[in-house]
Order: sequence, then C-alpha cells, then structure tokens
Amino acid sequence: MPSPELRKRLDQHGLIGPFPLSASARDALQPLIEAAAAEDNPRNLHARLPLAQLVISDAAISGLVKQLFGSGYQLWRTNFFRRDPGAPHPGVAVHHDKHFQFGEAAIDFDELGDHLSIVIGLDSIDARNGCFLYLPGSHHGQPPGMVRDTRPFEQRPLEDHFPKIPPSLQNQLQELALPAGSFCLFHSALLHGSSPSGGEAGRTSMVARFVRSNCTIPANCAEAHEIMDYC
Repeated sequence: MPSPELRKRLDQHGLIGPFPLSASARDALQPLIEAAAAEDNPRNLHARLPLAQLVISDAAISGLVKQLFGSGYQLWRTNFFRRDPGAPHPGVAVHHDKHFQFGEAAIDFDELGDHLSIVIGLDSIDARNGCFLYLPGSHHGQPPGMVRDTRPFEQRPLEDHFPKIPPSLQNQLQELALPAGSFCLFHSALLHGSSPSGGEAGRTSMVARFVRSNCTIPANCAEAHEIMDYC
C-alpha cells in the first residue's frame, strides 16, 4: 500500500499491520525468546541484550517509521510478555501507552506522530494463546462515553491505567492475530490489550514505544542509558 494510504489508515484507525520482520531479525527470534524467558525483569532489554536491540532495530520497523513519519525518533521502552503453555491467562485489560506528552505537560489525545508503539509477535499470537485486542479510532480525543485523564502517568491513579470501557465500545473491540516474526505499528494513545487464553499454547511478545527526539522523556519513565536514538 502506498505511504499516503498507509498513513491515512494509521491516523484513522490507529493501527496498521501485521507486517513481516526482515529475515535477519526472524533468525534471532527463538534465541531472543529463550533469553527473555531467563530474565527476571524483561523491561528495556534493548539496553542490555544485543538480540533485543537487533530485533527492535530491524529495518522493516525503522523503515516503516521513516516512510510514514520521517526520522528523528528515540526508543525509550521495550517490554516482553510471556504466556506459558498449559497455563490459562486472564488477558490484559485495555489501556494506552501514551504515558506522557512532553515532560510533565498534559497529554494531547489529538496529537499524531510524536508517540508511536510497536507490538511484535516473536512467535504466533492467535486465538490459542490470546489475540491482540484494540479499539479502532480510540487514539483520537475522548471516545464516546469515556473521559480520559490527560495527566502524565505518574500523576494519575493506578486504576486509570486500565479505564472502564462502556458496553457500546466493548462491542467495537477487535481481535488481531500476528504471525510469528511480524509486527504492528500503532499510535501510542490507541486503547489496546489482549484476549484471555486457556493455555492451549504459549507465546512471547515484544512491545516498544518511540517518541520524537524533541520530546522530553520524564526521568521516572526511563533512565538515560535506556533511551536510544532510533531512526
């Protein structure tokens, strides 16, 4: 799909993909899954694990970001999430990733492009282990029936991270499967989560958050050594 159409779809729906990672990144997925499983705290592995940095820096991801938004982004957060086979999982409640706008400034839910997120299926994400879940268009302003707190994450009550979704919007949530070695790009304010699973299969996913280089990243969100020039 040409860049203007992709950008239009992303800005309207909040998410595009899945897209395949490059061959070099796919070769690193199984070792990365094993390395992530061995970590007590799998947050920001890009800052200390070369395999994680290799995958998140894949040209398929960085090239798409540059294609749609240009250069000048920093990576400030990665997280790895695992579900073990045979163990039911309750899923992840709907939330958004836009923890800040610019330092301590109020979050602008109408701004597009300064805050981007990625989800990567290191192995398959599907109905057997809990699909990715999102509410199309929910990155814009205040969705009907909701009042979103515009304070930065550290200034909000913890329960606000997982807001109540009105029944009218619950019915609009969409499930998305990601093949192993694929990723989706979405605006960080998009409401998203994951479906519960009965433990038929396990999975490991990687998520990442980017901000434009002119954004001030609050010290309580990332330490200096965890912030990486991205593209």
